[in-house]
Amino acid sequence: MLPRAAAATAVSRIGDPGAIPTIVKMLEENADDDPIVRHAGSLALANTAKVNHLKALAEHPDRAVRIAGVLAARRQASPLIAEFLDDDDVAIVREAARAINDLPVPFLY
Repeated sequence: MLPRAAAATAVSRIGDPGAIPTIVKMLEENADDDPIVRHAGSLALANTAKVNHLKALAEHPDRAVRIAGVLAARRQASPLIAEFLDDDDVAIVREAARAINDLPVPFLY
């Protein structure tokens, strides 16, 4: 396992929201090149991100961070997954729609 992926996996077990900026930086630098790093980053975000963090991830300028954010929201079955439906990138919208379809996501209307 890559050192970055191993570190992100360890952070996901700790669950410290203070690690989110470092996770985001790792995802930006990875630029979706390595799916193992993306997986580890999304897992770390899923286990550390709170509601305000997920909302910020949905608005992040970097595509790789938004992909990891939608995957993290999916793992949390968070209603904030709907925030990703407004993305300009069709792959992110598609992933959010799949998550909503696949999971019992409790939406607040």
